[in-house]
Amino acid sequence: MITDMRQVLWQHGSTRCKAPHGAYGAQTMTENIIALAKQYDRYDCGWVTALLCHAEWTVSHKRVERIWQRERLDVPQRQPKRKRLWLNNGTCNRLRLEYPEHV
Repeated sequence: MITDMRQVLWQHGSTRCKAPHGAYGAQTMTENIIALAKQYDRYDCGWVTALLCHAEWTVSHKRVERIWQRERLDVPQRQPKRKRLWLNNGTCNRLRLEYPEHV
């Protein structure tokens, strides 16, 4: 005689008793990632992952990378260093604009 529903389904009881996990706190984590990316604009997703772990979030770098790509976050390009302007008379002064459209 069948005494338990597990015998009918032929599955272990623990498979039905586990609570679903997954997207718990995903919205707040996404908001935190966006806020950190705006606050530290030169940090990439690896540094943001380290900041989240330091703030006691349990998150893997792969999840942060997926959110980073989904939200289309990126690190802005570095501005090139301004080179020295050597003139023939030996001065190193950079010339300034005198009027609009003066090139």
